[in-house]
Amino acid sequence: MAKEATFTREGVVFEILPQSRFRVDMDEGARVLAQLSSKARRTARPLPGDRVVLEMTHYDEERGRILEVLR
Repeated sequence: MAKEATFTREGVVFEILPQSRFRVDMDEGARVLAQLSSKARRTARPLPGDRVVLEMTHYDEERGRILEVLR
């Protein structure tokens, strides 16, 4: 099965939620629910106000995966 098409966007962490989930304000103005990728879990956790890179799919543009924290 082929991997579905993904795209990356940048945003700012707005709120920290339980179970390693975050609310992220996108540069386009939308607010999405994001979780940490396994690679990002090994590095420092994002705090409110940190810029992050998200990976998203076209199927659900209200959720994403945090790939890295830009500090």
